[in-house]
Order: sequence, then structure tokens, then C-alpha cells
Amino acid sequence: MMKWRSPMTLILVLTWLCGCVTTAYRPLEQTTGQEVTQLTENEFHVHYTVGAMTPQDRLDEFLRLRCAELTLQRGYDYFEMGERFDQLMATRSSSVMVRLHKGVIPEGATLFHDARAIVEELGRFPQD
Repeated sequence: MMKWRSPMTLILVLTWLCGCVTTAYRPLEQTTGQEVTQLTENEFHVHYTVGAMTPQDRLDEFLRLRCAELTLQRGYDYFEMGERFDQLMATRSSSVMVRLHKGVIPEGATLFHDARAIVEELGRFPQD
């Protein structure tokens, strides 16, 4: 077992680790051009980055919320997420291709996400 020479060292390490966890959601209005890139009229590349110690499920929620906000902002109702790329280095990030759709989600379709329902469910996150 590792022994800490000083309580202050332990406090500094714990503070640093806590600083690597992202708890606040950054709304779509605060994004840069690198986080959302329009590819076609209804297709986008969406990227979201959090601290390296942020759990993957939190990043997944933030990414879905970002896609839902984008869908509603562009006047669409639901979206489908395509191929996704995750990266863990000094930060944790995910990139996904998103296609936006209007109308009612086709019955039995499992790959589509209702943008309004996601914003209602996940819009509770504290924001920067």
C-alpha cells in the first residue's frame, strides 16, 4: 500500500482528480465550429469532450443531449446516430455522425431518438 508523506499531497492529488470530472453540460449555443459540423442539409458531425475521469455513461448522455438540441434547433423532430468514434487520452471525447429527420418516428424503429424526449429527460444537467 502506498503511504502519503504529507496530507497536503493527498489533498492535491484528490483535487486534481476531481478537476478531471466534467459535471456541467455545455449547451449547444456555447459550442465552437469544431464541435458541430454540417455535412449536408440534415447530416452533421457532432463532437463532445469531457474530462478524462468523467464516466463514459455521462459522456454518452451529454452527446445525446447535444444531438437532441441540434435536432430541435434545426427544426427537426428526431435523429439517428451513425458511426461513433470514442477517444480517451488527457480528455475523453466522442464523435458521431448524426442524421436529422422530421415527422413521427417509424413504428418499430430502434435506431431513432426522439429529440424532445431526450431534452426533457437529460436537460436537467447543470450548465457552465
